[in-house]
Amino acid sequence: MIKSRKILIWILVWAIWASALALAAAQPKYDPELEAKIGKQAVAEVEKEMKVADDPQAVARISRIAQEIAQVTPRPKVEYKCKVVEGKQINAFSLPGGYIYVTQGLLKAVESEDELAGVIAHEIAHNCYWHAMDMLKQEKKLDQFLTPVLVAAILSGSESADASQVLIMGQLVKIGVINGYSEKAEFEADRAGIEYLAKSHYNPVGLLTVVEGLAQMENRRPRPELGIAQTHPWAEKRARAIIEQLKAMGIPINRRLVLKLIQTRAEAVKVGEAEIAQMIFGDQVIFQPAISHQGSTPLQRAQQAAGNLNELLKANLQIFELRSIAKADQTIVLARQQPIIVIYPGDAEFHGSTMAELAAQALASLKAVLWKEQVDRSY
Repeated sequence: MIKSRKILIWILVWAIWASALALAAAQPKYDPELEAKIGKQAVAEVEKEMKVADDPQAVARISRIAQEIAQVTPRPKVEYKCKVVEGKQINAFSLPGGYIYVTQGLLKAVESEDELAGVIAHEIAHNCYWHAMDMLKQEKKLDQFLTPVLVAAILSGSESADASQVLIMGQLVKIGVINGYSEKAEFEADRAGIEYLAKSHYNPVGLLTVVEGLAQMENRRPRPELGIAQTHPWAEKRARAIIEQLKAMGIPINRRLVLKLIQTRAEAVKVGEAEIAQMIFGDQVIFQPAISHQGSTPLQRAQQAAGNLNELLKANLQIFELRSIAKADQTIVLARQQPIIVIYPGDAEFHGSTMAELAAQALASLKAVLWKEQVDRSY
């Protein structure tokens, strides 16, 4: 009986402790009313310098993504107010209170909904982790206007902020956000963003490819040597951390699913008096079927080959998975052990070549396009 009573007491203690933890987790880190006021003031400061574009379609697109992602975050009730900023610069940022800004340049640069969702998830994570509000705690410029004790009191909610204090905080939040968060905050937003995307229907690899794109841009221009003064992480460092997280979560890293796929297409072409076809991959002519075979015209053969290759590209086909095999009456180019291009003696005769030579040319062209794809995405 005593033993049963002890177990019951432990269960009650554990239940109380768990409830306390849940209650603490549910409590906002800062006063939402203060957050909203500071955010509204920061918005006013931002829009003094940046022109908001009149683009209801883009705003609706961003808002839809933001609200979908918000539902799987620790702050699902936040209603995100999204705006598009004029300009070619590729950028996005968020302000306290659920304000998200995306530049026209970024909207033009992203290649899919998954990439745009990656950007939005990252910005929502900044909001969920209260990064802008945390920044105020460490903002030394506030000391010129308010004592550290008063700042702590206001942010904790034990002291109400007047209009002038909110104005100052809004101005400093705007400056801090535009200049960039700390390395710790950026990595935290990346990690959380990936988790939010994994819980949604968006592909988390979209955030990776966006950050890799930023890394490319960074590496095209000289880097200042900041040493210990650097707080904002280089995108290359962020990309490596995202790759490690995706691997740890068991998420396949197939960039082609979130980027514009290099398409293979087939088209009819006339050579002399003959109607043949050609298979084009990227900007390369891979193969020109010249004869009909078993009821399939040259164009139908090219279309079949292009369709098969496109499916394998979506499945993350790699260069090392390409090869050819020779038989007595045909030479076959294989991709991941599947026949892609079948070359017959009639094709070789038409082109004044051999089946082996045509296969070698097709393989070389396929590999060249895939290699260029890798180089174009390197950083």
